[in-house]
Amino acid sequence: MELLGSGEYLNNSHSSFIPQSFIGDFNVIVSGQEKFGGLPFLDSNISAINDLIHQNHLLDVGFSGPAYTWSNGRAFQGLFWQHLDRVMANPEWCIAFNCADILHLPRISSDHAPILLNTSIPIARAPPNYKFEAYWISHPEFLQKIGVEEELVVLNIRSLS
Repeated sequence: MELLGSGEYLNNSHSSFIPQSFIGDFNVIVSGQEKFGGLPFLDSNISAINDLIHQNHLLDVGFSGPAYTWSNGRAFQGLFWQHLDRVMANPEWCIAFNCADILHLPRISSDHAPILLNTSIPIARAPPNYKFEAYWISHPEFLQKIGVEEELVVLNIRSLS
């Protein structure tokens, strides 16, 4: 299992509290629900990846799009799909990029689905700053410009007094 070879790096990096994410083909499923079709999955592989995730305080960032990111591409009877590609991150990364979106794109020319990770922070826009100047009322075309009938204005002014 390839990911366990990189476990040494992960085990040494989680204490730095630097935002870190890991994206790509983990080549293993983390639960039986991440596989459809084919032979039964091996519990030992699932235990190993989950131990690595737990020891390094990693979180699966989640996704939208197709649930399975890999397919063996065989005919119907031999076809199976798995969720092998993902984004894992430490809590510091999840806090720093809390607006991140992960999208599983459709498979086109590969047996793996591409992953789109968008870390752009939405720009907070201030509400429009509308101002009203009292002298505008004195303009002869004021009511026409704002699309209000003069009778409605007169009625509203009378109801205020």
